[in-house]
Amino acid sequence: TLAGGLIALGAAMVFWPMWEHDRFAPVLRRAILSTRDYLHQLEIQLQGHGGQDAATVQLKRRAEAASVAVFSSVGRLFADDHNPRAEIELAALLANGNQRLLRLANLMFVGLPDATPVS
Repeated sequence: TLAGGLIALGAAMVFWPMWEHDRFAPVLRRAILSTRDYLHQLEIQLQGHGGQDAATVQLKRRAEAASVAVFSSVGRLFADDHNPRAEIELAALLANGNQRLLRLANLMFVGLPDATPVS
């Protein structure tokens, strides 16, 4: 069973490889859009003197999860031997820039008053 599983895994990697550089762009796009949506919600809350409501918390969590996914993808880019160093550095730069925006957004979020209890 173990030998058959290893043969199947090897065949899948040879015939259907999934390279991380092909997956990175959609993961980064999702992270940037999630951060954008979170920042937009914070803008609405700050202009309307709103608070930390459930919708804002949900967007915050979604943006943070997307940021974690981007950094995981960057780590996998480092593991792929065929990726050029410049591509990996650009990916890390973009992921880092998104994370910095997210941290700034979280600082604004902390300044919002509590609107409803969040679980």
